[in-house]
Amino acid sequence: MPKLRVEAQRKLSGKKALIIHDGILRVPLPDDFTKIALPYRIIGSVNHNGTRLNESIPFRFPFLGPLEELEEIVKRESVDAIILPGTGPVDPDLGSALARCGSLGVELRTLPGIYEEATGKALLSPTDHGWFVSQVAGTTDSPPYLVIKRILDVVFSSIALSAFSLLLPFIAAGIRLSSPGSIFIRQDRVGKSGKLLKMWKLRTMIWDAEGDGQPVWAQADDKRVTSFGKFLRRTKLDEVPQFWNVLKGEMSIVGPRPERPYFVEQLETSVPYYGWRHSIKPGITGWAQIHQGYASSEEESFEKSRYDLFYLKRRGILMDFLILAKTIPVVLRGKGSR
Repeated sequence: MPKLRVEAQRKLSGKKALIIHDGILRVPLPDDFTKIALPYRIIGSVNHNGTRLNESIPFRFPFLGPLEELEEIVKRESVDAIILPGTGPVDPDLGSALARCGSLGVELRTLPGIYEEATGKALLSPTDHGWFVSQVAGTTDSPPYLVIKRILDVVFSSIALSAFSLLLPFIAAGIRLSSPGSIFIRQDRVGKSGKLLKMWKLRTMIWDAEGDGQPVWAQADDKRVTSFGKFLRRTKLDEVPQFWNVLKGEMSIVGPRPERPYFVEQLETSVPYYGWRHSIKPGITGWAQIHQGYASSEEESFEKSRYDLFYLKRRGILMDFLILAKTIPVVLRGKGSR
């Protein structure tokens, strides 16, 4: 398990914080946790259950005292924030102590929350289910947001498909010259509420690329991709037909990318809370797409899910516009094409 070193913390000029520990760390820290710039300088720890910090805990900060002395420690050390290791329920003693410190103007934070703000992705914890409850709470879409989102979907999709129709004869010729077969393909993808949809794409591979019927992960420099298909993928033109799915209301412009049923079945057993991404419409672009692009393995899908869960909690019209703005340079640079 990675260690958060005191030396690294001393270089930070953020607010002073202390960590509440209870002998275990309830949120497993990923490898990149030690590399992020935390907004706090952690000065020590206060124990919760009367035991000193166990050697297995990846925090090596000075022990400041027991929970009973929390208020005095906060005043003595001029603490600005208290950090909890997880988001689960707390016992009455800890709750009372935190409430008293809160009345002194001290911030109350959690490691998952700090990590998310610093990285833009969720800190998945299959053991701390309080984390998941806190993510779900308050994430219902408001009617105005849904109306605005749908209007934007219809307007942008209509414009995109109209422009695409002018290019289609030339694109169709390029696809046919590079490989015989149909211009479009339709793939089963999992949409909102787990319902299947037929997602439209331009064909970029040789015809019958999955002749054995077995789906495979997208790979860099895939030999099945035609020369013209590489151009379509690099320019993202192969994704434009999906605006028809958006116009039909099956997808949205912004949202988690829809995955194939074969992979969804695997990922729902290996990626914590993976099914939550199906609570909203899938999208052509999304928070995970602009940060990571396409996934070529379960490990990369796990990483993408952390970005998707971050979006699911914070989604709104402003974040959707932010994603659209960040998508433009991604498309221009041809980033994330496979």
